[in-house]
Amino acid sequence: MAQDIIVRLRLPVSARQGGRNMNEEIPLVLLDDLALKLAEISPAWSAGRSDLLVSLSRGITAISDQLGLHDLAALADSAGRLAGRDDPAALAARLARLVRMGEAEVQACWIASDGNRSGPAPRG
Repeated sequence: MAQDIIVRLRLPVSARQGGRNMNEEIPLVLLDDLALKLAEISPAWSAGRSDLLVSLSRGITAISDQLGLHDLAALADSAGRLAGRDDPAALAARLARLVRMGEAEVQACWIASDGNRSGPAPRG
């Protein structure tokens, strides 16, 4: 039976919004899940899939809360609420900020892992 290997890393000071201890470790799989959900936002927006945007926002909110990234969680929550309304300009702005902030947080965590992970490939 195969065992899941969970790589753990230490959170950088910039990613400790929620009062996490500097020495506390988190599963890298959470960062992978967060990065994947962030990457799905743009295609969902382009396809006009507000239902998927709501789902992605909820997932990002939950993962961000687990990581102690409460500002990111609040931003994702507000994006999810906007996805259910008819205000595309506000939603586009919120989603852009969510992706930008989320990618910065993920990258900061990967960099803090002491080179164990180079981070996501640059988006073109």
